[in-house]
Amino acid sequence: MRKFLAWLFPILFTAIALPIAVDYLKKSNPTAADYQTTLGAAWAHIVTFANLPWVLPAATFIGGISLGMGIDWVVRRFDGTRESVRQTIGQNFLDVAYRIRNRQNGFRSEWPENIGDMLPEIGSTLLTAQRQGIISLPAAAFRDRTAYNDAVGYLMTVGQLLVDGHYTEAVQVSRDSANAFLNRNNQRR
Repeated sequence: MRKFLAWLFPILFTAIALPIAVDYLKKSNPTAADYQTTLGAAWAHIVTFANLPWVLPAATFIGGISLGMGIDWVVRRFDGTRESVRQTIGQNFLDVAYRIRNRQNGFRSEWPENIGDMLPEIGSTLLTAQRQGIISLPAAAFRDRTAYNDAVGYLMTVGQLLVDGHYTEAVQVSRDSANAFLNRNNQRR
């Protein structure tokens, strides 16, 4: 219902405000003396353009879309869903990190073979984070024998920052971690 109202109000506003604005422009049509000034000539072109038959429907449509998007952005900004989604992603990061860490205590085999069954879950978690603007470690970090500390440290640090609501810092740490991993891998080659 909220989405419906977020689109309905801008359309109604535009449908009411635009005809009033066009009527005002028509009534204030410049005289011949106004054409001598640059401002008068520019105003005349604007009025002529506004009087074209397709301008009102096009402006109504574009205005409604723009206003609707603006209201939708404001509603999303203050309704808290973004923060709760980010906290959920952070909790997922922490859960995956703890499960990876627990597998290093003699469970199955050594890193990274002991998380082979977790790779689809890890990939999905990283993809969800990427859609929220968080830079993820490359998939190679979870297959590299020397990247255990990088992978678990990344998941734990970024996850905790997201859970605590520090999104900007989480993005910065994720970017730094990914860059550090890539730089180390490039130096090894």
